[in-house]
Amino acid sequence: MSGSSSYPSPVFDGVAIQGAISAALDTGTVNGAPLGTTVAAKLGRSGDTASNTTYQFAKTTRTLDAAIGDLASVLLLGAVNDGKTDCTAFFHALMAAGGGEYYIPAGNYLITDNGILMSTSLRFTGPGNFIYGASIIPAGRFISSNLTLLVPDVFPQPNNAYGYLNGRHLGDGVTVTIHIPDGTYSGWATTFPGHPQGNRIQIIGDVANRDNVNIQINLTNAGKFLMATNGNGIGLINGLTITGLNGWQSQGVWNESISPWGAAVWADNGGFASIGSAIHVNKMYYGFRADHSGCILISPNVLVEQYGDVGYHAYGGGTVFADRTFAGAGGHVSQLLGAGYIAEFGGHMQAEQASSSGANLYGMGALSNGSTWAQGCTITGAGQYGAWAENGGHMIALQVSNEPVSITSCKIGVRGGKGGTVEAGGAIVSGSTQDGVNCNAGRIDFTNGTSKNNGGSGVIARYCGVIYGLNYVSGTANGNKIKDIQDSTSVIGADPTL
Repeated sequence: MSGSSSYPSPVFDGVAIQGAISAALDTGTVNGAPLGTTVAAKLGRSGDTASNTTYQFAKTTRTLDAAIGDLASVLLLGAVNDGKTDCTAFFHALMAAGGGEYYIPAGNYLITDNGILMSTSLRFTGPGNFIYGASIIPAGRFISSNLTLLVPDVFPQPNNAYGYLNGRHLGDGVTVTIHIPDGTYSGWATTFPGHPQGNRIQIIGDVANRDNVNIQINLTNAGKFLMATNGNGIGLINGLTITGLNGWQSQGVWNESISPWGAAVWADNGGFASIGSAIHVNKMYYGFRADHSGCILISPNVLVEQYGDVGYHAYGGGTVFADRTFAGAGGHVSQLLGAGYIAEFGGHMQAEQASSSGANLYGMGALSNGSTWAQGCTITGAGQYGAWAENGGHMIALQVSNEPVSITSCKIGVRGGKGGTVEAGGAIVSGSTQDGVNCNAGRIDFTNGTSKNNGGSGVIARYCGVIYGLNYVSGTANGNKIKDIQDSTSVIGADPTL
């Protein structure tokens, strides 16, 4: 089985062994009689009736080579592979006997209990398939063609579908789709993708209308839809709305008794996830969070809103790619939380041309050695800072081609706090209730930027702050209520090389 080192190589060649046995049967003798005839007689069931469901091994009904292939197989034990005979009781008997591993020859085995598919005691080797409802599902360890697993029609939850996949190998180019039809679903446990070929497994709902598939997650005990960890992950999640329950009460108000770690998708310890464009996250404490080398790749047009702490969060060495995504209003007022996009403690956020609107505190930011790359972003209505960096954080909010950064109607448009750096060249900052660009012991590049119609200063630098770059537009002549300010320790208009 090529393509994976997670499954041991076979220690014997079954085809060669069967060939050797066949050759011996053709040429060998027992007490002068042909060996093949003697073995056939031992296996024969010529007295069976046509209605008997066990296979006959008499020479007139099956060749000897075919009979050998059935040795130690479910056919020899009594299963029927015609796709019509109900084999549920047979497989139940195997489970009741303690399970084990069996050979399952080619054919279709009808079952009416999906518990057989999810059994952890039964394992099969061979090309046979189970028939459950309208689904044809491989029984053996090898999946040779694209496969769709239905939730909840066949598997009650995505976790159960992953349980079925455990120990099975996907052939070259094979994709497994866990499909969720239109509807509202609740009471699901967190999905933990644990398959070594997780990049070829996907969870898909209604990609034409994501709101038609609503997955409701109980946040009481830090509920999550999916948690990718320990190097495992998922190739794609798409076509879903993920909604938190029992946490969000009204805008900015949360149930204070919940554990505040619920997320739609969380990747940590090297886990990974890829998110399609038809995803809507609503009322989850975190939308997407990656930490400790976790990585989440998010497609354009994804929307996260009514979050508690952060919509898109790269933390502790985690990486989030979220270009051209959207963060709506969110925050937890009593806990002084609420940011659309944040990278911190070494996390990296890429959010080019992304949009944050109505964050309780911060539209986009980088702090504690985090980095946020948000060229061409749009930020509106942040309750504290629009674009913000502090404590070694580095945020890039530069103009992209002819599309400038737009930061409007925040308390302070651009903030460079202690030890933080914001590159906001070409940004247009307007409508702030206080300062447009405020540098307090940090560094801000405002080359060719515009700060206008703000309630405080257009540009202000204090406590060794440096606002560098030339040719920016500011001052009271551009609608700012207070003139530009710099204290004796700070610099405005410095050369960018300083």
